[in-house]
Amino acid sequence: MEAQVGFGALSGQFRLVGADPADLAAAARIGEAEGYDEINLNVGCPSDRVQSGRFGACLMREPELVAECMAAMGAAVKVPVTVKCRIGVDDQDPEESLFRLVELCSQAGVKLFVVHARKALLKGLSPEVNGLLREAFTPTRPKQRLNSLFIGRTGTLRRIISAIEEERAHVILFGDRGRGKTSLANAVEQIAAQAGYMALKQTCSSELTFEEIFRHFLKKIPSTYFRATSGHAFTQINTFQSFAELLPRESFSVTELNEVLGSIHGTHVLMILDEYDRVTDEDFRNKLAELFEEDMAGPKRR
Repeated sequence: MEAQVGFGALSGQFRLVGADPADLAAAARIGEAEGYDEINLNVGCPSDRVQSGRFGACLMREPELVAECMAAMGAAVKVPVTVKCRIGVDDQDPEESLFRLVELCSQAGVKLFVVHARKALLKGLSPEVNGLLREAFTPTRPKQRLNSLFIGRTGTLRRIISAIEEERAHVILFGDRGRGKTSLANAVEQIAAQAGYMALKQTCSSELTFEEIFRHFLKKIPSTYFRATSGHAFTQINTFQSFAELLPRESFSVTELNEVLGSIHGTHVLMILDEYDRVTDEDFRNKLAELFEEDMAGPKRR
């Protein structure tokens, strides 16, 4: 079977690539049988692999074939069939390429199109180069790496590093969205890791609790960094894999979390909470503030 299957970014979406109507129809039946509520044909991927296989974005040049594929898929299943596409490829005029594709696929029964609103450049640019261009020319896109694209924030970086390394302080970055806070967090994470820190980063959300966030952090710290002092609550513990196992199974207090953190030795741990403004749970905010207060009141941990 020439159709290839992927799990779409949208919940409940079964994403396919291919150019054979019969194969795509058979694959669509599989997706429906597995419980997916949408079957999507990807006509937007520009990689060399899909070009050589005659599927993905190169099908923007063959709207009649795409419509034929969509008609076969729609006839094979009862759930909606949808198309993800570009506005065109290479030197195509979007008003012709996109409108023609939508017109023919609409006639084939497609009612939903997900449009990646830029061209796919199939000639001369690899997906890696496309990714670099996207990073360079999308100002609000967080920078993942500390490289030549990350300029103009060295003073801020030095202040953050100084606060962490010399003052042993908690650092809070605040500002409007799109101002580069995530880019700074990524840069600090990279610099800290290069300096020998165990740098751990977690993106917050309105769904995650205080307990879930810190269990996630502690799962990444292996037991090799454990050292219990005399009279410590964990002195009798023999074997465990990660520091998350030292926490109570259900909920835990800030004091209990601090006891676990206090048993970490032999490494410097930097915990980074990104997108903290997404946290809406008042209990989360109060516990984090309490954690800061207890840490500042006690001895500075290295």
